[in-house]
Amino acid sequence: MHTAVQEAEELAARLHKVEGQARGGHMVAEGAPAIDVLTQVAATRGALDPVASAVAERGAERLGPIGRGDGCDHARISRLVRW
Repeated sequence: MHTAVQEAEELAARLHKVEGQARGGHMVAEGAPAIDVLTQVAATRGALDPVASAVAERGAERLGPIGRGDGCDHARISRLVRW
């Protein structure tokens, strides 16, 4: 079983990977074929969606408060994550 710190570190590492994938903007500037740019976008989305799901699932119990108040705003989370 992972501790909250381990889970936070794992999510941070995954977000770092997503950040690298999202830096594909140079591909557009360099005139890369559309299929290559779309492949990079798909990879970024594929890496980011599980992170969003993990944050929403663990929420206040493991990673800290989700919202600004004391309660969990499930409707807002659903709109942001769009399952």
